[in-house]
Amino acid sequence: VVVAKPIYWLSVALKPIVSFLGVSTEFLLKILGVTVKEEAPVTESEINKMLTEGVAMGAYEEEEPILVENIFHLADMNAGDIMTPRTQLKWIDLNGTEDEIMEVLKNANHYRIPVGTDSLDELKGLVTVSDVLVQIMQRPSESSIHDIIKTCLKEPVLVPESISLMKLLNVLRTEGVHEAIILDEYGGFTGLVTLHDIMEEIVGLMPSG
Repeated sequence: VVVAKPIYWLSVALKPIVSFLGVSTEFLLKILGVTVKEEAPVTESEINKMLTEGVAMGAYEEEEPILVENIFHLADMNAGDIMTPRTQLKWIDLNGTEDEIMEVLKNANHYRIPVGTDSLDELKGLVTVSDVLVQIMQRPSESSIHDIIKTCLKEPVLVPESISLMKLLNVLRTEGVHEAIILDEYGGFTGLVTLHDIMEEIVGLMPSG
């Protein structure tokens, strides 16, 4: 199931934090961006030191400190650092021919892709590629592919290039989506970031699809 894969990898990536901290929910909240008061904060260096000692004692796998370090780095990176640039995205032009649209759908490089009119400056939304293909196979003879695209449109989540990956991860979780459209300082569409992209910053290259 495509939807479940990013959640699986997220649970794998966060497992060392949960196992290491045990009942220390305050620090887990801190990782998620929630301010904890009336308690001395645990520093990144202290966490790394304790994890390293845990590896030496055999309590943790050697990879676990690396995963935790990578999670810390999410707060130091922003969406613009890892986005797929607009120029590299496959997208559907509502003014394109049906053959052109089908070619985009067959070669899509993301689970959901943008839809625009003439250019992505006129962004209309996102469509789930598999949903569109199913609708096309089941369509009545009088229904056009363009009509199907319009009925499948979903409003995208929009975030600035400057948002940290930690904050973006929280946005995706809150909105219940796996991708966000990235905007520059002037509100222009510059790229797309997916949950898959963020997970690769934690665990390394992952299979897509």
